[in-house]
Amino acid sequence: MNKHTNEQQELLREMLHRKSSEILACLHRKQESESSITYRIVFFRKDGKNIIPEIGVRVQFLKEIEDLKGDSVFTVLDWFFEQDQGLEYRPCKVEIIGRGMLKELSIEECLENYRHFVWYNSLSWTDRLFEIQDIAEVIKREFMSGESKEVVGQDLTYLGERVQDIIPYFCMHINEGDFSYEW
Repeated sequence: MNKHTNEQQELLREMLHRKSSEILACLHRKQESESSITYRIVFFRKDGKNIIPEIGVRVQFLKEIEDLKGDSVFTVLDWFFEQDQGLEYRPCKVEIIGRGMLKELSIEECLENYRHFVWYNSLSWTDRLFEIQDIAEVIKREFMSGESKEVVGQDLTYLGERVQDIIPYFCMHINEGDFSYEW
């Protein structure tokens, strides 16, 4: 285990031994190819000494490729963001992961699968992170109540934007001050 994992494990153990039920957010990053990165944020709550999953969000980001700028997929993606922002990656696919698709984890499993995490109010920016959880819960309720695909689609788009906004903060936390998307 490296030093960062040991620090994360100690923080997680400390959080689990508190009496209050706190909410924990774990981030997982997977680079599928040179032009595709998927971030998964899973929200857990503490229940006794267990960590119970509440909801998750998976967002696939695609690297903007100069040759495909006129492609209809990228035309839709341009709707998300202003051209002059020059963002390298843009959200392409946004999914809500329901509680039934997530499993309860032990501390060791949590660290194995999600080496990077924060809990609510542990850092100044985490309130925005937990807004993502609220948005995901609203979308799940809309979907379950039969809301139109258009409304759910717009909300998923908004959710993808919020995830894109928070990733640099998570990266800065993980990379100890560096906003780099790599870790």
